[in-house]
Amino acid sequence: MQKYTPLNGQESNVWFDRRSVNIAAQESKKSMSQCYENVHQLIEGEVTKGIPANRIIVGGFSMGGALALHTGYHLNYGLAGVFAHSSFLNRNSIVYESLQSGSQQKEDLPELRMFH
Repeated sequence: MQKYTPLNGQESNVWFDRRSVNIAAQESKKSMSQCYENVHQLIEGEVTKGIPANRIIVGGFSMGGALALHTGYHLNYGLAGVFAHSSFLNRNSIVYESLQSGSQQKEDLPELRMFH
């Protein structure tokens, strides 16, 4: 549970805060970075148990799918795949910046399955 700006700051069960439910809204980098740490710990826990990152698939519905897209294409863990169901990326998402920077070879990017 955390404060969620689109609900006038009421607490909600969300992965991260958003300034508004609008594709043109800027991402809340502070909220996203806190979320990244949680996902990093989950993935590292699996890697510590002996599962290589290139055998891990992340995904989710709505905000969970958005977080999966950030995980696979911005945080660049070398994951096997990403799926996102009824999800989104904001127009100026940092994910696009990461993909445009070319820090990863196209063939090294996780496979994507995105559907509505």
